[in-house]
Amino acid sequence: MNLQRFLQIAAIAITCAVWALSLMPISQTIPGGDKLHHLLAYAGLMLVWRLAMPQANTRTQLKLAILLMLMGVAIEFAQGLTPHRFFEWADALANATGVCLGWSVAALLIRVRPSNWFRQQS
Repeated sequence: MNLQRFLQIAAIAITCAVWALSLMPISQTIPGGDKLHHLLAYAGLMLVWRLAMPQANTRTQLKLAILLMLMGVAIEFAQGLTPHRFFEWADALANATGVCLGWSVAALLIRVRPSNWFRQQS
């Protein structure tokens, strides 16, 4: 399995994990203290998705970023429907900021990658 295929599978798995973890009950609430977790989770999510699609044009990349930001908002609304979690706009903002950070890191990695990074391996 080549790196690109691995990253595609990882991106799908991480997306599912973010949904599952976001809707699970948590043992303690950290009002305002979990923003770094949101930022890092969505930065990692965007990073893996972007690296999984290295040849995607800018328009496709932008659509992906917007979809991940909308996913962050959708998860916040879903959390508001549960008895054990709550909706918070600041979390959605942290998610969107993470997407931007992940995009930037991925762009840097793609720019400096070795030329054979995504080449098919036998």
